[in-house]
Amino acid sequence: FKLASLGQRIVSPVGSGAPTYKLVGSTDHAAVYSPEPSEIGDVEEAISEAVKAMKEQVEHVEVQRVKVQEKIDAMNQTWKAKRKPLELELESLTKLTEQLQADIDEALNREADAVEPVGPECLDFVDSTWFGAI
Repeated sequence: FKLASLGQRIVSPVGSGAPTYKLVGSTDHAAVYSPEPSEIGDVEEAISEAVKAMKEQVEHVEVQRVKVQEKIDAMNQTWKAKRKPLELELESLTKLTEQLQADIDEALNREADAVEPVGPECLDFVDSTWFGAI
């Protein structure tokens, strides 16, 4: 049941006696449909039945939603146990990577902190490993 907007009025089909109405154009904005009390009861009953059906549908959808959520939770529990060893390995590898990166940074900083050897550049080979091995 819909109310007429301005510029339209509700009329009943001639001779039908049916409670079905249609909107027709009107320039008389004061013309407003006034339903009979029996029609109001029919409309309220139809609305009540529609609301009841929608509530049942909502309950059905909610039950389905809960079942799907339970399946998701069960899958999460199953995979959590299988993921645990991989998560531990990932954590271990992450720590190892961080340690190796720290070692690389330390080695690079040692080269920067190295003391310039005393003496002319032509004798730098004296500080080399090769010279020490000879």
